Amino acid sequence: MTTRAAVEAQRSYEHRLRDEVLQLFRERFDPDQLARPSDADRAAGSALIAEAIRDFQARLSVSSTEELADPEGLAQRLFDEVMGMGPLQQLLDDREVEEIMINGIRRVFVIRDGRKEFRDDITFASDDQLLRIIGRALEAAGRYVNARQPIVDATLPDGSRINVVIPPLVDSPTITIRKFLLRNRSLDQLVRDGTLSAEAADYLTIATRAGLNIILFGATGTGKTTFIGALVDAINNLDERVITIEETRELDVANSLPDAIAMQARMRGIDDDGRGAVSVRDLTKTTLRMRPSRIIVGEARGAEALDMLVAMTSGHEGSMTTLHADSPHGALQKLKLYVMMAGEELPHDAINEMIAEAIHLVIHLRQDRKSRHRYVNSIFEVKGLEHHARGS
Repeated sequence: MTTRAAVEAQRSYEHRLRDEVLQLFRERFDPDQLARPSDADRAAGSALIAEAIRDFQARLSVSSTEELADPEGLAQRLFDEVMGMGPLQQLLDDREVEEIMINGIRRVFVIRDGRKEFRDDITFASDDQLLRIIGRALEAAGRYVNARQPIVDATLPDGSRINVVIPPLVDSPTITIRKFLLRNRSLDQLVRDGTLSAEAADYLTIATRAGLNIILFGATGTGKTTFIGALVDAINNLDERVITIEETRELDVANSLPDAIAMQARMRGIDDDGRGAVSVRDLTKTTLRMRPSRIIVGEARGAEALDMLVAMTSGHEGSMTTLHADSPHGALQKLKLYVMMAGEELPHDAINEMIAEAIHLVIHLRQDRKSRHRYVNSIFEVKGLEHHARGS
């Protein structure tokens, strides 16, 4: 038998065995067990797959001279298919992969260390397989996707953020997963990575410990979350009570500070008419009653900016946030826009005064288009209402 024929035969065997295993699991496990398998469920599933492979090999020996070429690898792939995320599982388990982008069954990309890679070794048998894996991921998060709800954002049990869009809005099911990566980074490590100079790191350490309020801004992928985590790491003071607020938890404050609380918003479910939603603004207001010394808002993108500025000017010095902008002036203007979204109808002059009083430093992060290297482009000090600034 030719090599090509042998490969096709192995592929056929795997497809047949996959169908048999899927049927066995449907008979012996309920959907909740498959969506949220316990250790006992996983052990039982692994044993069931091993038994199915042994039975399949026995039948092959009777009807054919061929054998399964890689039974152990096949067992792992089948296990990932029925109790994991199929071909995606190896990317989810890879701690170096930051983001996963699927544009169809044969177009899978990842972001690793800020660089995009095309993974032609990761493919799906069909749209149905990809939809089944999407469904399992969303079910574990208490969500679902269908023709009525073709766009879904959810947070996976590990904290990773998943966005799903399905036909007819796109040609093929599309998935974007921003993985939950705990990065215990420090300013010293960022200096070694070439993100900023040692002098700038010393300056920011002093500024952070002195309680200056800081905004970090830049485009997507410039390392804003990593950098704000490094600033939090510089606090390191038993007297501090730091509370972080994020849509999806990414900051690992518990490893840096003795008294820290991480809060995460809860998205609206399609079946609860929004009653179960808890927004970043809701959390920001609640935080003010929890006696924090500092409040860290992972990303300001709406009305919560007003409550954050109020906190910064009422005894919570050293608070921080990030936002998307392309210049220091643009960052402050966007912050003003977010405050206006709160609907309090504050006069423009009052908002300008609040921002000028609250914000002390504005840090611009960039990423080189060719090398994908992330670095601090500038550090500006906010001087007053006329927005004079001094680079450092």
